[in-house]
Amino acid sequence: MEQVLRYWESLDGGSWDDATRLECSGFIESQPFSVEEWKAYLIPVPADVHARYEKVTALLLNKHLIDEATFQAEREAMKTLSPATMARNGKVLADWYRNTV
Repeated sequence: MEQVLRYWESLDGGSWDDATRLECSGFIESQPFSVEEWKAYLIPVPADVHARYEKVTALLLNKHLIDEATFQAEREAMKTLSPATMARNGKVLADWYRNTV
């Protein structure tokens, strides 16, 4: 799992201290994921992830693929999503849009 730790650390753009490394190592070992599954889960997050997520949900609203209530629910959910989850969900929504139109 050292490979996963190095990959995760590289996504954070720096060097972790020993406490962070130990905490992340414990988390990794507690999950039944392979290295490939971890690399698919741990993704780079764009600095403007919030703006991108808002843009894709606004696009879906403007194209009448979601209604105003769903749009507002997505905006509210943004307050609780981690940046990585928002990036993953945004990709799913963008892919759905591309496959729908």
